[in-house]
Amino acid sequence: MIHFNLKKTAFILSTALLSTAVQASGYHFGTQSVNAQGTANAAAAEAADASTIFYNPAGLTKLDSSQISVNANIVFPSIHYEAESAKHFRTGADVSGSTSGKITETTVAPHVYGAYKASDDVTLGLGVYVPFGSATEYEKDSVLRHNINKLGLTTIAIEPVVAWKLNEQHAVGAGLIAQYSKAELRKYSDWDASGAISQLASGLASRQAGRPVAVDATGKADGHADVKGHDWGFG
Repeated sequence: MIHFNLKKTAFILSTALLSTAVQASGYHFGTQSVNAQGTANAAAAEAADASTIFYNPAGLTKLDSSQISVNANIVFPSIHYEAESAKHFRTGADVSGSTSGKITETTVAPHVYGAYKASDDVTLGLGVYVPFGSATEYEKDSVLRHNINKLGLTTIAIEPVVAWKLNEQHAVGAGLIAQYSKAELRKYSDWDASGAISQLASGLASRQAGRPVAVDATGKADGHADVKGHDWGFG
């Protein structure tokens, strides 16, 4: 029984850790090298080219000469969603609007790495790459607009490194990462969540015969905010 409990506990912990990794992958750009991508990143740290700056800076000492590695990944997402639904918090009525749509925004992620053999034992490197990125935008009249309507994250990292070959078996590498990040968020809000606007409109309509005033779920009582931010980070 004790052995079973240990196995069960280990399974639960492993599942929790893997779940966290999957969620983070929505922002992490999973490949930085075309060579590594060809082997599903199984050989990412083998120092086959200058992209080892990202995976293993000390691997620069294994390169035979100076070189430049240029990679570009083009992402063609094709995400279709349908049969979406949402309820108003106060009335419980269905939020009207678009219940289907698609996300097809093409994204280009370039990665450039350069290595310079200063001597037989010292190699300098510079990498400019995209480590994180995400873009999601629903229709502006989507029934989900009160939850989230648009989310975007773009980062660019600049990484100078130096690698030193200690002997034939050992090498060390170190570098500085300067990372620029830009994020955007758009969200709609139902301004009639409390019912105050509906009550006001109803009273106005009763005073204006023949000129009815109505506030419903079509967005007439909606407001939205666009939040944008950008900053540098170092590590």
